[in-house]
Amino acid sequence: MPHLAALTAAAEAAPPPGQEADGAARQTSAARVKLQAAVAAELTHSIATWVQNVARTGLPASDRLLAVEPGAAALSFDTVIEHNRQHLSAPATDRFYDLSPLATEFGRSRIPAPTRDAQHVTPAERLRHVVVLHDGYPYLLDVFQPNPTGDAQGLTALAKEDIQRGFEYILSITPDSDNPSPVSVLTAANRTLWAKAYQELVGEGAALEGGAPSNAATLQLIHEAMLVVCLDSRSWGGHEKFAEASAMHGGVEEMENRWYDKHQLIVSADGRVAFNFESSRGDRVQWARWIDDVLRQVQEGAAPPPAADEAARADVTHYTRPLEITFGKSFATHIRNARTEAKAIVGNMEVHSIQLPFGHRHLQALNALHQAGLATPTSHTLLSSGAFMEVCLQVAHAQLRDRLSATSQLCGLPFFFHGQTELVRCASPAVAQLVKRLDLLRKKELQLAEQREAAAAAAQPPLEVVAAATLSATEQEELARLAVAAMQQHRNLYHEALAGGGIHRHLEALQHTATNAGDAVALDFFQDPLYALTERFLLHTSHFAQPWLQHYTVGPARENGYGVGYVLDAEQIRVSITAFTNSPATDLAEFSHCLVKTADMLFEVLGGNKLK
Repeated sequence: MPHLAALTAAAEAAPPPGQEADGAARQTSAARVKLQAAVAAELTHSIATWVQNVARTGLPASDRLLAVEPGAAALSFDTVIEHNRQHLSAPATDRFYDLSPLATEFGRSRIPAPTRDAQHVTPAERLRHVVVLHDGYPYLLDVFQPNPTGDAQGLTALAKEDIQRGFEYILSITPDSDNPSPVSVLTAANRTLWAKAYQELVGEGAALEGGAPSNAATLQLIHEAMLVVCLDSRSWGGHEKFAEASAMHGGVEEMENRWYDKHQLIVSADGRVAFNFESSRGDRVQWARWIDDVLRQVQEGAAPPPAADEAARADVTHYTRPLEITFGKSFATHIRNARTEAKAIVGNMEVHSIQLPFGHRHLQALNALHQAGLATPTSHTLLSSGAFMEVCLQVAHAQLRDRLSATSQLCGLPFFFHGQTELVRCASPAVAQLVKRLDLLRKKELQLAEQREAAAAAAQPPLEVVAAATLSATEQEELARLAVAAMQQHRNLYHEALAGGGIHRHLEALQHTATNAGDAVALDFFQDPLYALTERFLLHTSHFAQPWLQHYTVGPARENGYGVGYVLDAEQIRVSITAFTNSPATDLAEFSHCLVKTADMLFEVLGGNKLK
């Protein structure tokens, strides 16, 4: 699955690297260290406190899933799906979600293996530390006190001031040059390479000189860490594209300062924050919940425990230390290969951001207009910001490619116990009808342009999107009807998947079963060219709707496709589009331009001009 990254609000704006006055460089550097350590400590301490509280008292009962109550296990899958369909009609505040995966959000790690990755989960009562990466060098920083009882009640977070001292110490002892052979870059390589290298590392012996822990023990400490904190050496400033790339993969400059087998908290040199999620077992519902809680703790400024006297505090080296992983010259070949592979991917991936000035508030107003215009009034939602965005994406992409392409939207299954994700296959007959009608109108406008002065027509740029102002009232009404139908059908598909009625994961399971059984007849279906075409997702989308989130970045599912992450806000939709620049089939600037034009056109057609 493509990597997912979330970029939160800036803690402090700063000029880009290299633009500071030389005379103030040393003072600025010291201030940056203090700021970066303080921001990292604030969030790390809040996460540790959240884990401590949940381990001791659990989540509020109102957040428990209805389907995990006693006796629910006896329900058939069909019954649960039908229950969830009814459940979706309830107000959002009355719904129940399965948040049990939160118990394994922290202290979880993927472990590479030759055939299938393993999953490590550290029980909450055994959590003790985070792993910190700075310039590719790994460190261990305790964020919990020693647990005297060994159970959840004994879990106690260290004081925020002590955690900050640990981060400052790490920033002060890291060598000036980047780690020449960072093992962390192997987590960005293909899993076969990483699995082979991992086995070699683990087999390096039981202990090293001076009683240092073995590689196996050091790697185990990384697996057991609450999460990885990445302290980047570069400032993001107001450069959103650079900030998004840093959140997504670190860019060429920071890609080795990542450990992709675990959740990562990323803090830039100027105190901006991003989260990069290891998504094999998690979902947006869980991520949003714990980040919501953690940021609320930060905003409320919960009073820390009384600070100990400086002299009485433990030596920072007692709870902060470098982590050593040793290997021979031949092993360095794996790191060089992983670095080359990662640079080829990261260097060819671009992120482009746009903001559409249509948020929840605007779409709700449009929905009210369309509801009022019905012969039979209804309270059923006709238009929503999410459906509007998905239809805009498909229409824009289709107008550039002259055909509708397979599109997948990530959909969580929070109403099911240990529900993972479903992929909604978004291309629908209703969207196809809208695209076909727009194509006819575009051709009509081109023909009219050709009938005008040839020189003037030749000077005009190619017409990608029909302009609402050029359409007759009848044409606008027809497009509005088709657009509403497309959005309703998308909304139905999404809610069907949300309720457990999606098909993509079922088809994946059937294909896996057929492959293992060697069922040639069944495999004929999955190897059919038409089926393969439906699996070729050239648009892969996902969304968030949290107010604290600036950008949400999703990688493309295919080398010739786009990844689209977007944040639904009351006033706007913030869109981040990713693609590989070395693909002749993708052009981020062109797609972004077409998307803006398409959204403007559809908003006007749907009656947006009446809201002005």
